[in-house]
Amino acid sequence: MTAALIYLFIAFCAVRAAGGVPRRRDRRRRLARVTLLVMLGGYLLQLLWEPALPLFRRDAARIADGEVWRLLTTHVFHAWGLRHLLANLALLGALGTVTESRFGAARWGIFAVCGAAGGTVAALVWSPVGAGSSFALLGLAGGCLGAGGGRVWRPIGLAVATVLTVLGDPHGVAVIVAALVGAALPAPGAPVAGRGPHGRDA
Repeated sequence: MTAALIYLFIAFCAVRAAGGVPRRRDRRRRLARVTLLVMLGGYLLQLLWEPALPLFRRDAARIADGEVWRLLTTHVFHAWGLRHLLANLALLGALGTVTESRFGAARWGIFAVCGAAGGTVAALVWSPVGAGSSFALLGLAGGCLGAGGGRVWRPIGLAVATVLTVLGDPHGVAVIVAALVGAALPAPGAPVAGRGPHGRDA
C-alpha cells in the first residue's frame, strides 16, 4: 500500500507539472478508455482462467527460454489481484486523460511504451516474476514530468522516482526513462527544424 501511495504521489506531481486537469471541454479520453477495457479484460481472464496469470506474467527465466510474449502480456494482468488492479486504475484515472489532453495521443503512446520498456528491463533483474500495468502508467507520469513545466512539482516527482530507482524499484526506472523521452521530444505544435509552423519548408 505504501508503494501505491508513492506512485500516486508521482502521478500527482506529473499532473501538476503538465498544467493540471484540463477543462471538461478540452479533455480527451479515448486512449484512457481503451486502456481501461484492456485492464478489465485481462483481470477478468485471470479470474475465469487460472492458468492465464502464470502463462502471461513476466518471468525472466521463461523469457530467457524463448517465451518472449511475456514481455508484452505482463502489462495486461495483475499479479496481486483486485487491490493491484484498483491501484492501477487510480493511476489511469489520474494520468490517462491529462496526458492525452495535454500532449496528444501519439505522445501518450510513446510515454507508455517507454515506461513499460524501461520498467520491464529493470524488473527482469530486480523483480524477475510479476505482472501489472503500472510501468506503462508511470511512463505517462514520466512523460508529463519530462515534457511539462513547473519549477516545483517536476523536480519533486523526478527526485522521488530517482530514490525509487536507487532502492531497486523498477517503477522509478519507468518514470525516468519516459521523462527523458518526454524532455527530448519537441513540444506539441512546435515547428520541426527547417520547417515552418505549418509543416512547410521555412
